[in-house]
Amino acid sequence: MDLLAVHQTSVRIRDECCDLLNHEWPRSRALRMRTIDSSRDSLPAVFALVAQGGDGVVLGTLKMSPIPSDPKAVWIESVVVHPGCRGKGVGKYLMLTAEKKAREEMGYEKAYLSTFDQQIFYSKLGYSFCAPICSYGGNIALKGNLAEGIRRQGQDNSAPKTDKTNHVQPKPTPPFPDSGAVPPAPPPPPPPPLAPPPPPTPAGPLPSSSNSGSPSEDISLQCAKVFSRPSLPSQPPRLEKMPRRLSPSRDIVKTNKDSICRAVLSKDFMCKRL
Repeated sequence: MDLLAVHQTSVRIRDECCDLLNHEWPRSRALRMRTIDSSRDSLPAVFALVAQGGDGVVLGTLKMSPIPSDPKAVWIESVVVHPGCRGKGVGKYLMLTAEKKAREEMGYEKAYLSTFDQQIFYSKLGYSFCAPICSYGGNIALKGNLAEGIRRQGQDNSAPKTDKTNHVQPKPTPPFPDSGAVPPAPPPPPPPPLAPPPPPTPAGPLPSSSNSGSPSEDISLQCAKVFSRPSLPSQPPRLEKMPRRLSPSRDIVKTNKDSICRAVLSKDFMCKRL
């Protein structure tokens, strides 16, 4: 098994990564390929774990991006393993191989990620819960332009401003004509405000999200029990039978975002020192 950057491989490898990602998280193929085609040496980069060199099937994929607030840390996301080889150590080998590449070839010292439902898996790889961190995988060239814009805005806000309101003379009210005309009557007072409606009857406590970086007590205890820092094995996991490539022509059932209760989604941030 080899971990290859997709921008240095063939079109077939990129297509298989797209099929693998859409199998897990259905999305427009054009948008998915736009992300994959933006992979480059300086990050963000998409990697593929390929069996038997560059001629085999893609067993897994992930993406690594820089973190603007911490140049010594890398952000790992979109980690997917082929459904035909899950539970056989492929995901572990994929993560440890990517961490080694980030540490030895790119000079990163820490790795961050976020997950909704794989906290235990990442705890077995040495990740622990941490506070949320801002990251993005877009065009890093925008970073300098954004910083320059923020700097200029700060200079504009710090410049002294002249209060022009003190120099505005009130417009004199023209006197009523001498013809004895009666001024118009003042408008009637506004009606009294309506009483607020009674509060609705609560149907029960809503589950809270842990996007603030504070995982639930149950998941924290489970992760603490299985926490470990494994080393990269000298040999990749052996697969008795190689999985077949996922069919790109299959029907993809898109998720209706309106039917998702986002309050029950628990997104936890985790980090590891490489």
